[in-house]
Amino acid sequence: QLGGMAARKNCKNLVAFTLAEVLITLAIIGIVAAMTIPNLVQDYTDRQYKTASTNFERKLGEALRVMNSQSSIMGYTNTKEFVTELSKYMRINKICNTVTDCFPSTIKKANGTIMNAEDIDAEALSGHTTYSDVIGVQFGDGVVALVSYNPNIMTNEDDKIVKFNKKS
Repeated sequence: QLGGMAARKNCKNLVAFTLAEVLITLAIIGIVAAMTIPNLVQDYTDRQYKTASTNFERKLGEALRVMNSQSSIMGYTNTKEFVTELSKYMRINKICNTVTDCFPSTIKKANGTIMNAEDIDAEALSGHTTYSDVIGVQFGDGVVALVSYNPNIMTNEDDKIVKFNKKS
């Protein structure tokens, strides 16, 4: 019996890992995880953003189609009047008096550049002289967007929008 016990002890020693082997394995797993987890989190965040963006665009498009069919999309002198009417078709939590009331002081754009919120008005209007003022709007689903209304809308005889005219 003694000989059998000694054989079992030797067997245990043959299948065990040393502390160094376990630590090296854990270190390798940690390095691989550190390299892959940020990418997985970024992909998940990007997918969430794209889904929220698509849902918002769909809801906004539907609201604008309904406004157009009810002839309530035209005739406003500024963006705030337009957004007040839009709020009848979409839930709006907050209409911001300034862009910085809705946005943080710095904003990361889709291309990765950082800009100051105070600069948004000038950038949003650059090259778009047909629009009235730009205001920030916080919608019911948490989306914060810049809205600018074009008071120079052209329609056909059915009151459907056909084009936007530039200001003279």
